[in-house]
Amino acid sequence: MRMFMEVMTEQTFFKGLNYYIEDRYMKAATPDDLHRNLQRAWTEAYPSSSLNIGKVMHTWEDQAGYPMIQVQLHGNQVIFSQRRYPSSAGELYSVPLSIATKSRNQNFTEKTPKVWLHAGSATFLKSELDFTDGDWMVLNVQQVGYYRVDYDAALWQAIIEQLKTKHDEIHAINRAVLQDEIYLAWTDLNRVTAADCLDILSYF
Repeated sequence: MRMFMEVMTEQTFFKGLNYYIEDRYMKAATPDDLHRNLQRAWTEAYPSSSLNIGKVMHTWEDQAGYPMIQVQLHGNQVIFSQRRYPSSAGELYSVPLSIATKSRNQNFTEKTPKVWLHAGSATFLKSELDFTDGDWMVLNVQQVGYYRVDYDAALWQAIIEQLKTKHDEIHAINRAVLQDEIYLAWTDLNRVTAADCLDILSYF
């Protein structure tokens, strides 16, 4: 629920909750009643958006677990893919991806999604994400999303170098999460080495 509050913004989310309370006062309710009233508030705030709140929320309400998002750089593209962590039976979630990059590190205050991942994978141009070669990229700004992140080796090296050079360019909450995620990248995913896990701590 916290994730969807950040996706919708607090003002819009609480407006939708008020609609829901007024609509179902002293009556039985289902999840779809909540979705419908959140959608009403969302559509009023963002009339040009095609986001279906109910469809998105059902992917989280009707499936257990949470996804691991993999980020890969390929030429001028960034590829996002997902699987349920730690084991998958083909579950797919509609994942709001908030993103901060070196080129636009001020967007650590922007917790609404830059893009959505509704399918197993999706490809975006680097320019669409304000990303340039050599940048670092950090997903899940301030850890408001209910998912983990697996960066490719090049992104991990860029993140490590930024922390060693000027660590406060990356938000404190994300710095803490990165310590945990690089450990997973070593022990579970073989994405980095033990030396990288120690190296990322050196800024302390």
